[in-house]
Amino acid sequence: MQTKKEFPKDFMWGVSTASYQIEGNISNNWTEWEKNNIPQNVKRAYKSLHKSKHWDTIKNECLNPNNYICGKATNHFELYKTDIDLIGEMKLNSYRFSFEWARIEPKKGEFSHEGLEFYLRLVEYMQSKNITPFATIWHFTLPVWLYNEGGVMAPDFVKYFSRYAEFLAKNFKTKITHWITINEPEVYTTTAYLNGERPPCKHNLLTAIRCYSKLIETHKLLYGILKNINPFFQVGICKNNTVFIPYRNLYYNRFICYALDVLSNKWFLNSTMNYLDFIGLNFYYQCRLNLFVINNSNSRLSDNLWPLNPKYVFTTLMSLKKYNKPVYITENGIADYQDNKRRWYIPEVIKWCHKSIEKGLDLRGYFHWTLVDNFEWDAGYFPKFGLASFDRKTFKRKLRASGEVYKQIAQNNFILSD
Repeated sequence: MQTKKEFPKDFMWGVSTASYQIEGNISNNWTEWEKNNIPQNVKRAYKSLHKSKHWDTIKNECLNPNNYICGKATNHFELYKTDIDLIGEMKLNSYRFSFEWARIEPKKGEFSHEGLEFYLRLVEYMQSKNITPFATIWHFTLPVWLYNEGGVMAPDFVKYFSRYAEFLAKNFKTKITHWITINEPEVYTTTAYLNGERPPCKHNLLTAIRCYSKLIETHKLLYGILKNINPFFQVGICKNNTVFIPYRNLYYNRFICYALDVLSNKWFLNSTMNYLDFIGLNFYYQCRLNLFVINNSNSRLSDNLWPLNPKYVFTTLMSLKKYNKPVYITENGIADYQDNKRRWYIPEVIKWCHKSIEKGLDLRGYFHWTLVDNFEWDAGYFPKFGLASFDRKTFKRKLRASGEVYKQIAQNNFILSD
């Protein structure tokens, strides 16, 4: 017999997006990089996905060079009201979005009135629909001028970031309460400076360590700046934490998993715990390791071959309990163009979210990734993460069945569980 598992009255039900992935018509470091890296991205897609049972269905998109150019994205810049209305249609009460630094400060030291006005209109329209804004200050992309100076490793990066964050905080002082300083610092560091998959495509362990350390110090500084502007601001971070599982529980795999857990999951949080009002958790999958080689065999997989095991969201959530901070799941979702697995996945994840509350975790919200299919970085437009699809020619949105499933849960504020 199923029982009703109710969530707290003020629980935040929302979706997450990122500016570059949806807005369109932005010029930043990524637009420069993607033009020159189409062959590498196509090659990577083939190498990682050609053994997928869905390859015949997805290969045309994966091998199409246009798949890897963002362009107008979902045209959210012009259709933001349509998207906010869609969020309202799903009975969600929150929306996590990000500011695009290059739109706010396209030239060094010159803040754009047009860029600011867009985000003011966006937030005001959200609030007119009783949707709470959850703002990310930096989500991966950089203005070209800053990238040319060295990006995160530029000597004055911290000064530039502080100036940018202060500008936003002052202009949204009474409009936004929840602020995320940096999205997934470990993902940015790894892909930009360790495995070199994303700009600036470096392979240097020492530089990666310096980058990560710099982002830790940047967050601490921004926390003080934001709290000084408005002490009622709630300031946090988005961490992509992964469950590392030792293959066959072999001792050397246990050591590797322990080391990766410390470096990837705990280092940033342990270093900033006194500079966090909440923790934002981005959770996507567990990782079974055999000597640094991922072995997720016998797992149910998403279209991009990520393992789907909802119980590990509970494992990850409970690992955060020791920090004694409110927690929000700020990203969680799957690539599923058929929308079959997503309809199963969302309720299962939310059941485990409720279990974490039962076990004493202060979980205050769930933001699904993502609202509409979007531009998924070096994977382009192939992965379909959206609760809604969109037509790349007309930009018309269409809510999927999984969107209806999530709508029902959010509207009821409970989940049925065995």
